Amino acid sequence: MAIVVTPASITTGEVVSSVHIIKKVLPASIVSGEVIPAITYALFVPYAGGATDINVSGFASFDVVNVTPGASLVGATGRSRTPAIAFAEVNGMNIRAIPNTLVTMADPIIYQGLPRVPMIHSVSESTALVDTTSASGDPSDDDDTPLHRFKVSTLIDPGDDEYWLEDWEETGGGLSWISAHPYRPRVFKRTERLTDHTDRVYTRSLIFNNRYVEHMWLDLNNDYSVLTVIIAATFHGYRSSEHGHYVLDAGRSTPIYTDVLDGESHDIDDNLDYRAALIYKDKKSLSGTSNRANIANGVHLQAKHDDSRKPKVLFSVFNGDDSMHGSWDIDSHTVKHGKMQPQNIRRLVLGRARNKIDRDYCSDMTVFEVLIYNEALTWKQIRTRAKRLAGRYKFDKYWD
Repeated sequence: MAIVVTPASITTGEVVSSVHIIKKVLPASIVSGEVIPAITYALFVPYAGGATDINVSGFASFDVVNVTPGASLVGATGRSRTPAIAFAEVNGMNIRAIPNTLVTMADPIIYQGLPRVPMIHSVSESTALVDTTSASGDPSDDDDTPLHRFKVSTLIDPGDDEYWLEDWEETGGGLSWISAHPYRPRVFKRTERLTDHTDRVYTRSLIFNNRYVEHMWLDLNNDYSVLTVIIAATFHGYRSSEHGHYVLDAGRSTPIYTDVLDGESHDIDDNLDYRAALIYKDKKSLSGTSNRANIANGVHLQAKHDDSRKPKVLFSVFNGDDSMHGSWDIDSHTVKHGKMQPQNIRRLVLGRARNKIDRDYCSDMTVFEVLIYNEALTWKQIRTRAKRLAGRYKFDKYWD
C-alpha cells in the first residue's frame, strides 16, 4: 500500500519531511472473509508550517483525527475537516487514516482435536513526496535553545522574483540583522542538483555577493564575554588565495557610500575595540577577537580549510583561553582549540570585515541559518548541531 502526502501550499517554509506509519492490531474473533476495522494505520506528518491544505491519497477511506492547526485535509474518497474545526479540535500536527482491511482465512486444520489456522502477516509501505523550502532529517529545534536563531524559512517567499533584504528577524521575533542600500543581500529562489540527479529547489536563499559589499549588522543589546556562533552556508568559489570570505566580524551600522556600486572602497571606524572575525580562505581559515597583528601572540586561531564548493557549517567559540574555531561538512571537519584575546562582544556584522567597506573584505556566500549562543559549546555539541543543520538543508546530497 502506497501512501502519498503532499503539502499543497507552504507559507512559512517549514517542512513536511517524512511520513511514519504506526500500525496497531487489536485482536478480535476472526472469521474467514470478515472485514476487520480494528487494524489502524496512523500517519504522523511533521508540522507543515502553515500549509493551507494537505492532500492524502492511497487509502480507500480514511478518517481525520488530528490535523495541523489551520489546515484542512483533502482526499478523493475521504472526509475533510475545515481549518476552524481542525484548530478547535486539536493543537497538534498528526493525521490518522483508518483503512478497511479484508482478511480471507484459509480452512482450519484439526490438530489434537483443536482447529488451527495459519499465522497472518501484514505489510505496509509509505512514501513521502514533498516540495518545500528546506528539507530536514531532524526538523525539530525543541532540544536546542540558542540565544538567537535566524532561519531563511522565516523570510518572505520571493516566488519567481527576487528582492533586497533589509531586516532578517530571528525565529519567534526579537532581534534582527539589518542592512540598507546599497549593501543589502538578496533573497531569491535557488535550484541545486543533488547527488541523486534530482533538482532541489530552495524557495528562499539569502545571497551575499562582493559586488556591492553586501552585508548586515546586528546589535545583541548586551555585552557577552562568551559567544558561540554557528553558520550554515556555502561559498561561491574563491577569487584568489588571499581574497577569502569574511563571514563574520564586529561592526555597527555602516555609513552609506553609494560609490561602492562603482567599486570604490572605504576605511571606516566602527568604534569597537574588539573583533569577532570568522574568515575562510581556500587553504586556511581564521578566527579571532583582536587585530590580526596579534596573531604572533597566539590570540588568533588558524585552521586548514579546503576550497570545495560544498555547503559547510562554520563555527567559532569566542571564549578567551578556551576558544575554538573550524568548519564541518558531510565528508570532513576541522577543529582548532586555542586562545583568543578575552573580549566583550555586542555588535556583529555578517558578510564584511570590521572597519572595511571593500570588495576584497566581504563575502560571496549563500547563508541558510545562523545560531548564536551566550555560552561556550563543546565540539560534541557543535557537531550534533552541524549534523542537524546538514539534514535540514540536505547538505549530504547537495553536490554531484
